[in-house]
Amino acid sequence: MKPPKIKLGDGIGIFSPSSPAAFFASDRYKRAVEFLRSKGFNVIEGSLTGKNDFYRSGSIKERADEL
Repeated sequence: MKPPKIKLGDGIGIFSPSSPAAFFASDRYKRAVEFLRSKGFNVIEGSLTGKNDFYRSGSIKERADEL
């Protein structure tokens, strides 16, 4: 059985389980989010998205909890 395809209005979750890419490349991240929203999707950001803890998005516990 095939999984259902995503459709307009569906949510797309984004989170940062490791490197804080949304922090280091914030302009690129914002463009990507805007693109998804312009296509009719609801973007759901994780609590660590855009945060920086040196070379990670958060502590080990924070990242595990978010996942």
